[in-house]
Amino acid sequence: GFTPHATVARVKRRTPELVRAIMENSDRDFGVFRAEEIRLKKSVLTPRGPLYSTVLSFRLRGP
Repeated sequence: GFTPHATVARVKRRTPELVRAIMENSDRDFGVFRAEEIRLKKSVLTPRGPLYSTVLSFRLRGP
C-alpha cells in the first residue's frame, strides 16, 4: 500500500563518505526558503531510474 512521506534525497549506494557527510551536517542550519507552490508527485521506480509525474499542484498564498 501507499505510505505518505516526503523524500529529501535518494541515493543508489550508502557509502561511508556519504554517511560521514550526513552526520557532520546533521545539525547544520541551511537557512530559510519561501515556498510558492506545492506539488504532489508520484514516483515509479524502474531499472533505469525513477519516473516522476505531478498528481496535484497548488499555489500558496503570500503573507
